[in-house]
Amino acid sequence: MPTETEAKAEEKPAEQMFYHVEAGLPGLVSFFMGKNLTLTDVLHNYVCPFLNKEVILLDNEIINMPYIGSMQVYKTKQKVDSDWPIKKDEFVAEYRKKHKCNAYNFEYINALDKKIKEVSEDVTAEMCKEAVEMIHSGKYVAIQMQLKRL
Repeated sequence: MPTETEAKAEEKPAEQMFYHVEAGLPGLVSFFMGKNLTLTDVLHNYVCPFLNKEVILLDNEIINMPYIGSMQVYKTKQKVDSDWPIKKDEFVAEYRKKHKCNAYNFEYINALDKKIKEVSEDVTAEMCKEAVEMIHSGKYVAIQMQLKRL
């Protein structure tokens, strides 16, 4: 049985949404763990494991979810890429003009992450509710078991 958010997504197939997951390390920094994700990816690979305090394998990295202090999920109608929400070429050209160097990558990532937060909808509470429902109903465990059999 689909969760409430999955059912809503099935009702409106015309518009694709993109989800972006930001993680925060206590006392240190926050960063986007994933961008341009599907609803299923966010629930199964990020929010449920975070709530369950699991150690997971994600994109060939072992991630210890209990050490992540916070997680936020954002939703956009448009895919984040080098043209949106910030045009990377324009950012780099302006940075080089201003600073006379090529060390723009860190500044670009910070500006991009800040802009994503500005132009997106924060759906953290909704995702948390859906993940809790999946965990308590047993659906999350059932999906994990199916994946282990593959």
